[in-house]
Parts: sequence; C-alpha cells; structure tokens
Amino acid sequence: MGTQQNLLLIIVVFTVGLAVFVGLIAFNQRVVKSNRNACIEDMNKFATIALAWWRTPVSQGGGDKVQNLDESHIDKVGIYIGFNYNSATNKIKTVNGTYELSNGGEFSLKFNGLGTEKFDGSFIEVDLIVNTATGSINIEIINL
Repeated sequence: MGTQQNLLLIIVVFTVGLAVFVGLIAFNQRVVKSNRNACIEDMNKFATIALAWWRTPVSQGGGDKVQNLDESHIDKVGIYIGFNYNSATNKIKTVNGTYELSNGGEFSLKFNGLGTEKFDGSFIEVDLIVNTATGSINIEIINL
C-alpha cells in the first residue's frame, strides 16, 4: 500500500469513529429529553388528580378544599392518585420515574420527580408545585 492509501484509510477510520461518537451523544441527549418530558407528563397527570381530590367532598373520599396539606392529607392524596403509591415513603413509582409528594406551602402540593435516565451523572430531577386553590402549576427542571 502506498502512503496516500494509508493516509486515506486513517482519515476514513477517524471520520467514521467521529460520526459514531457524535451519533451516540445525540441519541443519549434524546433519551434524556424524552425521559424528562415523560416525568413532567406524569406529574401533570398526578396534579390534575390531586386537584380533583381537593375539590371532592370528604363524604366522597376527597379533601373538601383543605387549606393545609399536612402528612395525613398527603397520604390521602397519594392513595387517591394511585399508581403504586407507597404510604411509608410518600412516593409514587412509574416506568418513567419516582415521585415524592410533600407539602408545597399553603394550598399547595409538591411533587419531586426523579427520572430513570441520568444526565451528567445524576438522575433527571423535576419539581412540580400545584396550588389547589388557584389550580396553577409551576414546573422547575432541576438539572438541565
């Protein structure tokens, strides 16, 4: 083989290797973004169910517009939401991630979600706070 052929072979191998590397990075970013969006979708679904619980009278298994969502109320909301809710840890588990329920302030419920995919060495983390009195939802992506 001549010098030109060896040089051409090295350039082709380098180019193919670089293309595979860039493709893997792009694929991984897509997987992370997809998991983050799935977690946000799960939490939006949970927030909607929590709002329904809050507006439902106690006689029908709801919260009857309770002002302070303390530990006992959070447990009732979690049970109402379902989705493999664990009363001991206040967590809901789905295929997209694990979500912890906690008090988000007056009239508010907080969902802290940890996805199943890692971004920069740590699992995807998203917070969602739903204000039951106004119905407003605030989402904060922890690790972008």
